[in-house]
Amino acid sequence: MRKNQSSRRHFLKSTAGAAGAVAISSYFTARSWGEVVGANDAVRIATIGFKSRGGSHLSDISKNPGFRLTGLCDVDSLVLEAHAKKFPGVETYTDMRKLFESKNLDAVSI
Repeated sequence: MRKNQSSRRHFLKSTAGAAGAVAISSYFTARSWGEVVGANDAVRIATIGFKSRGGSHLSDISKNPGFRLTGLCDVDSLVLEAHAKKFPGVETYTDMRKLFESKNLDAVSI
């Protein structure tokens, strides 16, 4: 029994040490990347579907300065029109295939 406990303890210590090393190295790498300002300083994002979780996505995207909402897509035109009024100037789509063809898009939230 004691041998198993000892090997578990050794495993946990070595795992924690490795995780700490990875966390520290990724912190400095992420920090350096975060300081670089490029042409695409904001992610251009579109959202598909707004009922339930999609409405939450819209709220989070609009509050985050790292994202710029560029498209709204929903098959229900009444729902689409209601949300388009909240985000003037944002392109609207009822067909997601047309949304995917947009050159003004980096990511999609569904």
